[in-house]
Amino acid sequence: MAQKSRFFGKKAPKWEALGSGIWVLKLWSGVEDPQVAVLQFTAEAYLKIREDISGFLNKAKIFGKNIKVQDHSGPGVVLNDGRSQHSRLYLIVQHGKPSRSPFVILPGDPAPENPQWEIHPRGPGLPLL
Repeated sequence: MAQKSRFFGKKAPKWEALGSGIWVLKLWSGVEDPQVAVLQFTAEAYLKIREDISGFLNKAKIFGKNIKVQDHSGPGVVLNDGRSQHSRLYLIVQHGKPSRSPFVILPGDPAPENPQWEIHPRGPGLPLL
């Protein structure tokens, strides 16, 4: 009999569909800080949410129904591989005190040959890739 996977004493996290082209993997248990979520987007879905990341996180209740991420979240970093189109993007966000969400964006395509990290300041939106 195969042993069940465990995560923080709970069942292993699973991808949850949030809507068309958007999935989330929540990497915390209970009320622990910080809370870390990995979001997976199709390119089209990313373009729809990128201008108001705080609003998206709050509307989707990513960190819980009583948790409100402040406007102008961030800062963040983006792994830029020089391509203008990606089939999938991964957004890793962390929530803790003081209710801002620093982020990392990674392309879901094969590893780039010459990756460059770009720093992005706090702001209401995510960078256009």
